Amino acid sequence: MRVLIVKRYERELRIPFYQLLKEKLSKENIHLDLVYGEPDIQEKKSIKDYIKDERIGKKVRNIYINVLGVKLCYQPCLSLCHDSDLIIVQQGNRELFNYLIMFRRLLMKKPKIAFWGHGKNFQGDPRSSKERFKKWYSNKVDFWFAYNDLSKKILIERGFKEANIEAVNNTIDTKSQIEIYNNITKVEKSRLKQEYLIEPTDPIGIFCASIYKDKQISFLLNSLEIVKSRVQNLKYFVIGKGEEDFKIREYSKKNVDWFFYLGNKFNREKILFFSIADFQTIPGAVGLNIIDSFMFLCPLITTNINNHGPEISYLINNDNGIMTRFNVEDYANSIINLISDNFLKKKLMQGCKKAREIYSIDNMVNNYFNGILKIIK
Repeated sequence: MRVLIVKRYERELRIPFYQLLKEKLSKENIHLDLVYGEPDIQEKKSIKDYIKDERIGKKVRNIYINVLGVKLCYQPCLSLCHDSDLIIVQQGNRELFNYLIMFRRLLMKKPKIAFWGHGKNFQGDPRSSKERFKKWYSNKVDFWFAYNDLSKKILIERGFKEANIEAVNNTIDTKSQIEIYNNITKVEKSRLKQEYLIEPTDPIGIFCASIYKDKQISFLLNSLEIVKSRVQNLKYFVIGKGEEDFKIREYSKKNVDWFFYLGNKFNREKILFFSIADFQTIPGAVGLNIIDSFMFLCPLITTNINNHGPEISYLINNDNGIMTRFNVEDYANSIINLISDNFLKKKLMQGCKKAREIYSIDNMVNNYFNGILKIIK
């Protein structure tokens, strides 16, 4: 049996997932192939960690074309599909390969086709023609690998058969990240605090994500202004880059004694900053960032804004994180309350510890593996 996964591009963080999935499938005599290209020119400005070689699959040269202002993509990989029993593609309107392989399925009755995705565009307008079309054509496949239970719920509401959906609980390589976190020493933490003149009792917040409009950067800075006026020993770190990082740069220049912009940090260096932080604040567009909070026991504080990714369903309010109304005062008060309430802080850290056991890469691989067995066995 052969399974082919086709992605427009793939990121470095997915490599451990594919390695584990390939290994698990091979024990069932199922061969897994992966095909991917590269992001378009505009996407490359913000997506730096896409896979650039063939260490995990077959790399093809994507062909990007603009039709009436709509950017479409074709991946030349039809020749790789002939022996596949199942082809898994990402849900998306712009991937021309999806339509070709679905048409081929209509004519030849094979191979089986599955989507892998969110179920909808969480940042899109549901009334738009793009989203209405996506809603219609997302029901034209044999099976769905939904990001998580929230995505699964959306698909069921849109009429897709529940038995043909596997919620994979999207995550990253939590095992190696937690191992790094656990191996950071007290000496390292102390040195880092000394570098930034942080006293042992100073509360520390962190933001770690791409810095763009949907993250609500101005909202965050306005909230921190309120927090700082009431918690004078607050220290705060920002990790990431993006189209709105100019706001962060300007703010850091005006608040050099407590607000520190670090740019991009990766792996152990990033985890070191999480190891001294008490909470993470991302008011808008939470996605896989929530996994950082779980892995590093650094509770996330966010809002009920409607542009989060499906991973927001992992948050249990006042158990493993906090969700407030989309209101600056409410948000600031929730941060101040967490800083002052040691019982709540310990409770949320325990919730994060439980959540990181649930949303592990091993569990994601098992869920994906079970979905493949359902459809091809």
